[in-house]
Amino acid sequence: MATFFFACRAVLLCGFACRNMLLDQFAALDQLLVDHRHLWQIDPFHLTDYPVTWETGLVQWLEQQSLDQLAGFTPGLFDAAPAPLPSSDRWQSLTRVPERRLSSRIDDRFFSQHIPGRKWQQIQYFAGATPLPEGAVLEWCAGKGHLGRLLAHTSGQPVTSLEWQDALCQAGNALARQKQLDQRFVCTDVLSTGIEAHFTHHHTAVALHACGDLHLNLIRHWPASGVLACAPCCYHLSATPEPLSDAGKRSALGLRARDLHLPLQEFVTGGAGSRRLRDRQLLWRMAFDAWQRAHRGVDEYLPLPTLKTSQLNDSVLAFFQWAAEEKGLALAPDFDPAPWLAKGQARADRVRRMEWVSHWFRRPLELWLVLDRALLLEQKGAAVEVVAFCPYHLTPRNLLIIAKGL
Repeated sequence: MATFFFACRAVLLCGFACRNMLLDQFAALDQLLVDHRHLWQIDPFHLTDYPVTWETGLVQWLEQQSLDQLAGFTPGLFDAAPAPLPSSDRWQSLTRVPERRLSSRIDDRFFSQHIPGRKWQQIQYFAGATPLPEGAVLEWCAGKGHLGRLLAHTSGQPVTSLEWQDALCQAGNALARQKQLDQRFVCTDVLSTGIEAHFTHHHTAVALHACGDLHLNLIRHWPASGVLACAPCCYHLSATPEPLSDAGKRSALGLRARDLHLPLQEFVTGGAGSRRLRDRQLLWRMAFDAWQRAHRGVDEYLPLPTLKTSQLNDSVLAFFQWAAEEKGLALAPDFDPAPWLAKGQARADRVRRMEWVSHWFRRPLELWLVLDRALLLEQKGAAVEVVAFCPYHLTPRNLLIIAKGL
């Protein structure tokens, strides 16, 4: 009896310690983001000059650096950055999470068909980091069920894959039959009412990069029994930026919907061609913005719809014609975009410098959001940990919430 008592006490103490660790890390990140929100809670596209709240020394330092020099800074060199930014040691300590790495690999030729290489690696790492006790598995927002198919193979457990697109369900079912796996698809919208019924007969729920409200609905409806493994994504695709946990609701951060785009503004994929198109889009948008402010006599940013890639391969004059039409403005018959491109280049360079500053806070903000979700699960009574399930170069969305319920 005494042995049992001390074992239970050890488990409870460990649980309390883990909860305190997550809460302490959240509180420290919250303070960092609140103290420096004048540096990251900005809208560079809307500004024609640096924010008035920025220190003169920071602005002067930024103007002295070339864009290539700024791109060369890494967290390890962060102590060389100007004083208004956090030190390297503090930034790294607050954003550090344990790593859960892949323990074994399977035959790629058998399972990696129909899956892009980088996505396949993410699936492998996610599967290797997810604890799978005995019991059926529920795959949330499955697509073609690539993750569920791998889990059905490695665990031997039956998998139910939820997906709202019928074509993807049919394709996933065909692949499962081809591999002779115990995986079935249910064509349903995970945002619909009554979705919690799917948890009844499943011990483990998994979601790899479920976007916005899709992963929020999973976290809210998970019954705090069995295991939950969720890697969130696309935080901006949510009906509200409101925090979920009690600690998040007490925060003075005051997140706006547009702030939730910040964690997604990092590219670790794509080649030189993709970067050139992004640079061209920024230049053209800033050139048009300079023109429309002068043309309307109103010093105010006019947001444009998303551009198609084909438009960026067209002429800049065609872009101006499209943008002007979108905003109900008229170009002169002899309109020449060249002078506005020169103005746009200066604006684009300044936007990049402002974004460079705000982008130092992408990881702290993303971890803040993930910890907010983790703390909500703790409030349900679950034991929760947040880990990095794959290397950062495979995807910046490498944070995984693992919750173990009663």
